[in-house]
Order: sequence, then structure tokens, then C-alpha cells
Amino acid sequence: MSKKGEDLAKSFDEFLAAYRGKPVEFVREVLGQEPLAWQQDFLKAVASGKRRISVRAGHGVGKSTACAWATVWFLTTRGPRSRRFL
Repeated sequence: MSKKGEDLAKSFDEFLAAYRGKPVEFVREVLGQEPLAWQQDFLKAVASGKRRISVRAGHGVGKSTACAWATVWFLTTRGPRSRRFL
């Protein structure tokens, strides 16, 4: 692997280490959004490994948004990835 590729791999490893257990920070710093208090609780519950999470809320309050954020965070920090860089 070239020096540039090694630097990119190291940077990505640092990114993963910084956000792997911190979905709220991921949403704020990477996605540029500010989750509501209940969305933060939801994201923290997902990060802690809770398998059954219930959210009681009305229409249009951000349930799907919170689920999308959790999915993007999880797939980015744990999903399959390649060490190949162009």
C-alpha cells in the first residue's frame, strides 16, 4: 500500500474510533444535524445495544429521521468496507 493509502486508512480508522459508540456526535458533526432530546435518547439506546426500543410520538415528529440517522451511523461505523483507496 502506498504512503497516501496508509494515511487514508489511518484517518478512516481514527474516524471509526471517534464515532463507533457515539451516534449523537456522529449526527451532529458528520451529518450536520441537531437531534432533539428524545432522538438523542433513542440514538444512545441503539448504541447501547438495546434490541427493543419503543417511541411514542405523533405524526411528523422525526421518528423516521432518527431511524435513518441510526442506520447511517451503524453502517458507516460497522458495515463492510474495503481497505482499497483510489
